[in-house]
Amino acid sequence: MKYLLTLLLCLSLASCNENSSKAAHSHDDHAEYEHHDHHEHAHEAPNGGVLTDVGDHSASIEWLIEDGQLKLFVFDGCAEKPIRLAQKEVTVKVKAGEEKLLTLQAATNKLTGEKPGDSNTFTITTDLTKEKISDLSVQSVNIQGIDYKNLNLDLE
Repeated sequence: MKYLLTLLLCLSLASCNENSSKAAHSHDDHAEYEHHDHHEHAHEAPNGGVLTDVGDHSASIEWLIEDGQLKLFVFDGCAEKPIRLAQKEVTVKVKAGEEKLLTLQAATNKLTGEKPGDSNTFTITTDLTKEKISDLSVQSVNIQGIDYKNLNLDLE
């Protein structure tokens, strides 16, 4: 009987740890933050760009200009895990003096297996600089089955 109770206790503890490691991230995980608006609960942009919260903290989009390329990255709400999109391209509206549409192509990466239609990274060659951009929005993106249209991205 003693061994049975010990076994049950071990199984119970193991299942708690397994469930907690797979639990979805919630705002309660950051109880020390006060949520007056989404800017006070910020996560670090993994690539050093500008991060925008998407939806109800279900995803995030990071953008940056690096080596003559505008790059977009799609992550989970905590900006920790990449979310690959089925889209082969993402169109953004950029205002930098004049307004124009740019179509970013899904990146291919042999190390991660990413390819068009299965990528979290989108790029386009550009002569823009971050300082020139006064408005930036994603025209249409589907992240985990949810369509977002005219999604304004943070500039800082």
